[in-house]
Amino acid sequence: MKRRNFLVYSALGITSVALPIWYYNKDSSGYHELVIEPEFLSHIMDGQSIDEIGSHYLELNPGESSETELISLLPEADATTGDGIIQKIRQEIVANYTSGDTICIDGWVLSRTEARQCALYSLNHKT
Repeated sequence: MKRRNFLVYSALGITSVALPIWYYNKDSSGYHELVIEPEFLSHIMDGQSIDEIGSHYLELNPGESSETELISLLPEADATTGDGIIQKIRQEIVANYTSGDTICIDGWVLSRTEARQCALYSLNHKT
């Protein structure tokens, strides 16, 4: 086998293995899965209720009806651990309640961050 053929076939082989692995492992969403589900609300509500609240929020706020927009409005976590992300979201929720940035949906008074998480949950769990 000629050296040139060997190099070409080797490059093709490596590429054919590397591309599927890269595609499978890449996180196209750009956010951690803990951002999707409201931590506190998931303890007192089922997924259907969170989905309904998220759908109502999206109806009330049509400008925030895309995943990309909602993610840009949720707090960014510098930490890569789940605890760091949860802590950042908790701080934002407390800040929302402190500043009065709340919204009433179906009788629930939620922080804006919780409502956005419900909306993101709703978008991610459409069947």
